[in-house]
Amino acid sequence: MSAPSLEPPPAIELRLLGRFVVVRDGAEIPAAAFGGRKVRSLLRMLACHPGQFHSHDALTDMLWAERPPADPAANLQVFVNRIRRATGEPQLVVTASGGYALRADPRYVVDGETFAASVAACSSLTGGEALSGYQSALALFAGEPLAEDRYDDWARGYRERLQRLHQDALERAAAIAMVCAQSALAVEYASAAVAAEPLREIAALTLVRALAANGDQAAALAHYERYRRALASDLGLDPSPAAQKLHAAVLQGAALQGALVEGGGPTLGSVATLAAFRPLRFVGRIGERDAVLAACVTGGVAAISGPSGAGKSRLLREIADRAPAGALSLRAYWPERSVPWSLARGLVGEVMAADVTSADKLAPALRAALASIVPEIEPPPTVSVDPLSRRAMIFEAAVRLLSAMPSALVIVDDLQWADPSSLLLLAALTERVPGFGMVLAYRPGEVDAGGEVAGFLARLVMGAEVRLSALGAAALAELSVDPSLADALRDGTDGTPLAVAEVLRGLEREGVAGCDAQGRWRLHSDEASARAVELGALGQRRAIARRLDSHDENALETLKLLALVARQVPARILAEAGERSERETLSTLSLL
Repeated sequence: MSAPSLEPPPAIELRLLGRFVVVRDGAEIPAAAFGGRKVRSLLRMLACHPGQFHSHDALTDMLWAERPPADPAANLQVFVNRIRRATGEPQLVVTASGGYALRADPRYVVDGETFAASVAACSSLTGGEALSGYQSALALFAGEPLAEDRYDDWARGYRERLQRLHQDALERAAAIAMVCAQSALAVEYASAAVAAEPLREIAALTLVRALAANGDQAAALAHYERYRRALASDLGLDPSPAAQKLHAAVLQGAALQGALVEGGGPTLGSVATLAAFRPLRFVGRIGERDAVLAACVTGGVAAISGPSGAGKSRLLREIADRAPAGALSLRAYWPERSVPWSLARGLVGEVMAADVTSADKLAPALRAALASIVPEIEPPPTVSVDPLSRRAMIFEAAVRLLSAMPSALVIVDDLQWADPSSLLLLAALTERVPGFGMVLAYRPGEVDAGGEVAGFLARLVMGAEVRLSALGAAALAELSVDPSLADALRDGTDGTPLAVAEVLRGLEREGVAGCDAQGRWRLHSDEASARAVELGALGQRRAIARRLDSHDENALETLKLLALVARQVPARILAEAGERSERETLSTLSLL
């Protein structure tokens, strides 16, 4: 009987693979405990390089990019204090002159580093021992690295490093599995490698070999043909001589078990990567975007309305990206439409994300009032707020916070679900904050004619009103190199960007269409236009299913509870039904 391990279990686990999770003594620390998303972003930045110090300047560039707060060092210190308090580990983040680091300590485990070390350990192994090692290492890879930061420059190097290690491990494991006469396992790993990198030749050829070794010659030839077509249409290349030699061997039914030696593979030609499906090229909305910006950037209100899937959120992102002084973007949520101050909490949270010290400059009574609706704000210990005066003081605190900002544009999505208290606050801001600009997006079909949202919209003086409908023929033509594809998108969908994107996603997944560097799509065969019409009917349903698949178990459980009651329900009831705290439930709803 082996002696029990004397090594203590990790005190803190930082999981950067898949959904970002911080675990303390085996239990997940709720996201809300960190007091803001930028606090968690800072923790991820430090976790990517345990033991490596990051200067204040470097962290400021990564966290705030082009619009840092007035005192970045003070903001960083607040974030570090929140990390230490949330994790219960004062030593987790080390402070040095002019910077911070995550302490390199066996008690603090980063799953990405554990995965990388496990893959590296396999390189010196052979045979069945190597295969077992790779199986254990690959089991640690829980999902996309730094998924929440996939579009941030600071995360690119770390993401590429782990994705490359994962890809190499899949290909190596598949090759070794064939040598070990485990062809079914080889097919599994090779298929995963191809799914991640469809145009990478070593992955494609490994799958061809694995399928043939598993006795499925037809599938091997079919995959080779898909790879050949994709290589020609997307890169204008032919398969390498090694690939063509393998194809001939499969056609002849040659024995392949010995063709791939342990530790290596064929001499490779082109190695290419097919990028993940990216957002559609922005078409058909440029005039609307410019009209809204002209109405709001120096103070004013604009409204954007349209049904679900019409492209409101994409238009808002384009507006935010072009706002000269930046934008504060927030969204209302259906489960919170009767929760007082829910949208206002998001607005103050955006202000705090821009400068976490901004609330410290408020008078104690105003800060205490704001802390009653925003948990991230520490209330003054000796100040209490009269309940009858609280609303007026919250209004005053918000006005002062927004007045101190450099004319940032406030963007509100899904206004139809805004709570009444927050609507009153937004109205006050338009009246009392000089140069206050606001863009409001909503679904008109879900606005009650006699409700608070309709009344709020009626009271505002609109500088621009945009009503979004389906993309027109000219916009679809801008997306498509082939007129037949544009016609298929027009005939097979309702013309909303959501439905069009899902059809193109399906065509790309099936290998019958692709996108060039300019964001324009083309078909790989004449028959593909008919398939585009077929996919149109499934597009929006697939979009819903794909979004559901992206959420974790807690979020899906919350969705199931909402579907079960099928009506408006307070967050408190959801928390009780799900046996979680109300704070955790609100955090989950915000994520959803």
